[in-house]
Amino acid sequence: EVGVPVTITSTRRTLDEQIDAMYINCVNDYNYQLTLYGEAGREVIKSFDASKPKEEVLKSMKATAISAKFSSAHMNDNYDQLNAIDISIHTCKTSEQKKQFIQKFRDLDMKVVDEPNNRCIHIEIPQKKITSK
Repeated sequence: EVGVPVTITSTRRTLDEQIDAMYINCVNDYNYQLTLYGEAGREVIKSFDASKPKEEVLKSMKATAISAKFSSAHMNDNYDQLNAIDISIHTCKTSEQKKQFIQKFRDLDMKVVDEPNNRCIHIEIPQKKITSK
């Protein structure tokens, strides 16, 4: 139990959906996006160009993602092993509540990334196999 109702804003994504999310986030705060990703993700972000039409930029970002072998936990093909969700930043009303919320997931050995500029908390949830008795 996390103590507050949550709103999941995103979960599994296709490559196109991931690129669209990255595009929107780059429009809102390009420099911040560079801090969130590893090398391949940063390559994708660097292919963003606000001076070009959206469809052209999306195509470029997707091509870069494919050539850089970019992957995101949101695009994981093995959802029986790992799920990724984004939870609305509005789930927590205070900074203390947010801190406690995040810690509860970390205590369960889940990767948690607080993304205030993207208005979400990203959580990666390892899946446990359920076996019959």
